[in-house]
Order: sequence, then structure tokens, then C-alpha cells
Amino acid sequence: MRSNDQDRSRLDVRAWAAGLLLACGSQAAPGPAVAPTPNPTPPGDDWLPPVPEAAAEESAWPSSDDAARGPFAELRAEIDGLRVKVNWPRTNEVAVASATMVYSVDSPGHWAVRDWRSAAMQRAPGGWTATLPIPCVTIPVVYYLRHTADGITRLSPARVFRPDQAGMEEANPPFTGFLDGFEQGLEGWTGGTGREPEGTLTYSTNAFSGSGALRLQIPQQRSSVAAATVRLRGWMLWEFSPTTLRFAARAPRGSGTLRCSLVSKARTPEIQVHADRREHQVHGSWTRIEIPIAEFAGLRLRDVDWMTIQFFDEPGADLLVDDVELVLP
Repeated sequence: MRSNDQDRSRLDVRAWAAGLLLACGSQAAPGPAVAPTPNPTPPGDDWLPPVPEAAAEESAWPSSDDAARGPFAELRAEIDGLRVKVNWPRTNEVAVASATMVYSVDSPGHWAVRDWRSAAMQRAPGGWTATLPIPCVTIPVVYYLRHTADGITRLSPARVFRPDQAGMEEANPPFTGFLDGFEQGLEGWTGGTGREPEGTLTYSTNAFSGSGALRLQIPQQRSSVAAATVRLRGWMLWEFSPTTLRFAARAPRGSGTLRCSLVSKARTPEIQVHADRREHQVHGSWTRIEIPIAEFAGLRLRDVDWMTIQFFDEPGADLLVDDVELVLP
């Protein structure tokens, strides 16, 4: 049987050896390397596949394959309480001067005439962030970033967020039918034919409500002018069944007539124009123009992506438009 002194001696030797290893640095073989945990992709959010038919800025999106994502590899949209936050984690290897989130509420497609909107991102600990509006949980949102660093503007690949797949149950903010009051300018509006002279569409402070309105002026040697917008989308008609298209109009110099059309698959070979069956009189004071949705002939609800307002009068006459909305049941 071992003596207590022998046991104590062996313990002392082991303790001395352990101390020596700690002091000099252990030379034992390292364990298996542990790979860093990647930032998991939240449900309902993923990279958008390549879009060969994209128009305008979207055609400059980088590829969304692994090698091309670069500094955007961890770009994500995810539910944060009752909101959806787009987060772009950043390290300090590049000094980002500004970042903008560009987004469009609609299923992927309709690339030629999507309703793109922009929102400035805010600096946050470790990166940049912005709130992504979700007006309808069954409708996807395509988004990408535009950022400036070292005086150069770059785009991220695009991603698509599907609110229902992410587990979102309530829209935020919910769709109310209001399309545009021109408080932020004329983003989303353009000439109806694409051949209007400069100055045909301008911003006016002579508003029906708020501080802004759209102003159209008939060019010289013409009898009409048209404005078009991507603000009215097919999903609004299909998901919410509005009864009426309504807006305020005024002809400051006297009177004139206007006519509206909704367009399906604009700027494609499958384009179809659904014209309002009536013309509407406008006068020197503000008038509410109300057009039942049923008045648009042969309407294809799901495919609508363009709306036009055409004004008829003498050259130089102008039309003011404000508070464009869909009236919900």
C-alpha cells in the first residue's frame, strides 16, 4: 500500500510539470480548427437570380454569385419586432461616405417599369441600416444598395424579401390606397410618350393639399400632353379590389379635358392599354376626378404596371395634379 508521502510527492511533480508547460507554452498538438459561424440567411430573404432583361440602373447590378458579392456578402433583410430592417454590416477597410437602399414592392419581373423608391440608410454600430416598408405581406420586395466610397458610387447585387415566408403576419405600414401627393417631388413620374420637351413635367407648390403637386404644360404646336407613372401596380388592384381611381386636378388658365389609361406589361411586346371610357372636364379651381376601376376597358389586374394622364387644351395650357389614390372598399 502506498504511503501518503509517496502520493503527495507524485502530485507535487505533476503540478510542477503542469506549471512548466503553462510558463513555457504548451507544445501539444492543436485541436481541430473551428470554422467561424457564418451570418445565417434569415427566412424569406435571398439573392435575386440574374436579370438579363433588366433596364436602367438594374442592368448594372453585379452578379449575385459568391465571388461577386464582396463587401455585400452579409447584406440581409429580417424582421425586427413589427418592422423589417435591412442591415449591411461593415468593417473599416473602406470608408463608406453614404449608403442608400433602393427598393421596389412587387414580384420579380416588370423590370422595364418597376416602381423603384429610395431611402437613405443610417449609420449603426458595425454598419448601416434602413427600414424596409411592407405594405402587403403576400407581395415580395426587391432591394439593393447604392453606396459611395472614395468618391466612387457602387451597387450591390439585388436581393428579394418575401414577408409571408419570413413569418410576417401584418403589413407595416399597411397599404391605404394613397399613391402620391408629390411632397417628395416627382420620383416615379415621367412623360407619357418619352418624347416630351424639357420642362413639360415640373414640380409645383400650387397644391390641392400639402406643399407639392405635379404640373404638366402642353408644348408649343401641340394640343395635348401626357404624364405617366409606375406608382399604380397590379398587386394593388388584385389584392385590395379598389373601387375607384381618384385624384385632384386643376387647369389654372381656364378649362380643358383629360383622360386616363391603365397599361399592362408596358414597354414589352405584350403591352395592352386599358383606356378610361370617358373624358373629364377640368376647370380653374381644383376638382376631384373619380374614375371607377370598371371603366378601364379589358383590364388585366395582375399585369398593370403603368398609368397615364393625358391633358387636352391649347398650346401653353397647363394642368395641376395632386393626391393620386385608389379608393378601397
